[in-house]
Amino acid sequence: MAFDGGRVAARGFQYQYLRTVEALLASVRTGRAAVCRIEGPGDTVSLQQADSVDFDLTDADGRSLMAVQVKSAGAGRTVRAREAVAVLVHLVTGIDAERYQLITSAVPDEGCLRLAELLRRNRGDVLRIKAELKDLLVKAPAAWGICQALPEEHWERLARAAVEFDGRSDGQLRAGLNDALRAERGRAGQGLSRRAGGLVLGHLVAEVMRRAADPGLANWDVRDFHRSVLVGDEELIAAVGRQEFGIVYGQLPPIPEVVRADLVDGIAEVLSPGEEGAEGVRTCAVTGLSGLGKSSLAAAHIADQAFRYDAVFWVDAESEEALVASFARVLAHLTGSEEPAEVRDPRLVRERVHAALQSLPGRWLMGVRRCERAPGQCLDTASRARPGHCHDAGRALARCARAHRSEPDER
Repeated sequence: MAFDGGRVAARGFQYQYLRTVEALLASVRTGRAAVCRIEGPGDTVSLQQADSVDFDLTDADGRSLMAVQVKSAGAGRTVRAREAVAVLVHLVTGIDAERYQLITSAVPDEGCLRLAELLRRNRGDVLRIKAELKDLLVKAPAAWGICQALPEEHWERLARAAVEFDGRSDGQLRAGLNDALRAERGRAGQGLSRRAGGLVLGHLVAEVMRRAADPGLANWDVRDFHRSVLVGDEELIAAVGRQEFGIVYGQLPPIPEVVRADLVDGIAEVLSPGEEGAEGVRTCAVTGLSGLGKSSLAAAHIADQAFRYDAVFWVDAESEEALVASFARVLAHLTGSEEPAEVRDPRLVRERVHAALQSLPGRWLMGVRRCERAPGQCLDTASRARPGHCHDAGRALARCARAHRSEPDER
């Protein structure tokens, strides 16, 4: 697969914001941090400072307790000691904090493992860290030269730094966060309902993204975050489909008050990604007589399992015209357009949607309503959205939900 800088950047931000939510959840439990500054302090005076911190946690007086830089990577990508040292130096020179942390999903080489260990073992011991770091970087003179130029104050900061290697897949990270949300809501006597529990993580990630884009909103009070964690089902359901929700796109049918858990679990089993990194498009057809609640069942699955996806699309295929209009709206969301483009050539719109879906960095889901009216178009989308194979759901499609996963070369 050719290198695609846009996909790499998108995956990096998704990973960063998921880890931000995870840090906020941990802060709720520990009670030390009062505020999470998304994208770091908002009063920086240099580009280096603004770029050095992905998020930091502060106490009630504004002192930074933990400054974090997050580096994502594609499957199998390796991080070397000199690369990790460069990131840590950039971090410690950009902000004064009690602790510093580099979080990376890359696979560490032997030198990087030694770096993490020497920082852990010699925490606070500047002289020993200097000596061991010089030995570690003997074959990387440029990296050691950067370290040598550090003033004593920054060496003291470096002695409070750590490196975390995150070996979880995207699916494992999302599932772990969903479990943590379930536990936190359980402590408040709420839990995660089958009716809308899967929407909570998407709600939180969308809020992180919104705050990251506006320096005036970047300081997220941990208590306010906790209130967002405990958001009620009705508020979540009301937010689905609104632009600010940012995860579900399209007019989702009403989410049923009574969840048919066995059927919802059946859909989830069919759409399960199986082995991590498996290729192909998965399809699930929900068929039956009119009025049995097929669309509401698909909506119930989305509400229960939305935490597994980066984006969810709802498409109306009742007629060729409705399908083309839905595709135009999907394309607008995928390209960031304010309004759907004027459709002159329906085939071109579908091709652009196919291409855009191929470029999405993570897992997505599409629900198609009344697919029996245009089964060829639905199956064409399923087969062309990802090079490889798809599970053909046949021409009996009445309502369908479709899931897809693609892994970029690096995140």
